[in-house]
Amino acid sequence: PTDALVELDISNNLLNGTLENLKPVRVITLALSNNNFSGEVTFDMSIVQNLYLDSNLFTRFDASIPEPTLAVCTADH
Repeated sequence: PTDALVELDISNNLLNGTLENLKPVRVITLALSNNNFSGEVTFDMSIVQNLYLDSNLFTRFDASIPEPTLAVCTADH
């Protein structure tokens, strides 16, 4: 898509906070691994194609979000 950010990688920064209701522009790859994000992951998955959430402190992942466009999603640890 022409209005998409190709990659946003803020992994390995010890960032904290929540990702609830995150509404960025469309992102092909969103990498948030190895931080201290917490709470529920409930943002609109249709804006992301590749999502990396590994090694954070999330308590819940809402997989019921309608029609995600995810090709890759990792949320280990």
